[in-house]
Amino acid sequence: MRAADGIPVTVDHLGGRSIPAVSAYRTLLDRLSDAGLASGADIMIRPETLDDLPGDARRICLTAAHAGATVTLAPAADVDAALALVTALRQDFRSTGPTSAASRCCSAVRATR
Repeated sequence: MRAADGIPVTVDHLGGRSIPAVSAYRTLLDRLSDAGLASGADIMIRPETLDDLPGDARRICLTAAHAGATVTLAPAADVDAALALVTALRQDFRSTGPTSAASRCCSAVRATR
């Protein structure tokens, strides 16, 4: 989010499944948008907190796109599945990107050599 001082912020939902992640992200994006703070915000989603992949992720990406925010997928245990999800989402939401823990990323690169 680009507040008055220009500091970009990434938001990560840590609530687990007690609060449905899709609802929490979409509500947050709507409120940030209403306050004029959504542009430049990055929402980090954790695929394991979503019940319906890729449907839930697409709904969050759609809300983020309308709000002017971006979406990043958090590191996942299954790197190949996470990259496949990012590839699918980027077909419609070009600002979606992955993150990966360096140890997982390096292991995945070594495995492909």
